[in-house]
Amino acid sequence: MRLHAFALKHVFIQEHNQEGHSYTVGHNDMSDWTEEEFAAILKYNAVEPAAEDIAELSVGATSTPIDWRTQNNS
Repeated sequence: MRLHAFALKHVFIQEHNQEGHSYTVGHNDMSDWTEEEFAAILKYNAVEPAAEDIAELSVGATSTPIDWRTQNNS
């Protein structure tokens, strides 16, 4: 199973790198993962906030714009 997953990824890598993109891809520690394993571990699961949470966020909102470029980031 691992060899099959690696072989599929290897074909993808070779094809991608031959297409002349501005970047190349290569093997890493996840090269033998199945698509299901990759999705299960790295997939972002967005949860919609409840209406009361949205209301709490807007309570402290300010109508004065902030230019974050001028703020001290230290």
